[in-house]
Amino acid sequence: MSVVPLIKWQIGYEYTCGRHCINLPLNFAFFAGVLLHFKFFHDFYERIEKEFERGEHFSGAREYGLYLQYLKHNPDLTFYYEGSALYKDSTQLVNLNLIMIPNTF
Repeated sequence: MSVVPLIKWQIGYEYTCGRHCINLPLNFAFFAGVLLHFKFFHDFYERIEKEFERGEHFSGAREYGLYLQYLKHNPDLTFYYEGSALYKDSTQLVNLNLIMIPNTF
């Protein structure tokens, strides 16, 4: 999965692949962040069924169809594992080394 981060737009930039790619190479900052993407809730199966039926996402909701196909064969799929942690705050993300606070900007 690739996602274009928030960027300062300039003339000549354009998104490709929907909103997930950009047409020019960019220099990224030396620090990184975390995008908390809460797609996989308890009602994920019901939501992807609905979105697949609507067919309004990229390529006729093809990815949602792949989710459905996989989940039908693996109904007990979970993203939980022994290292999972309940989200508390951004300080926790720093402590887990998922983000860092740079010394200088």
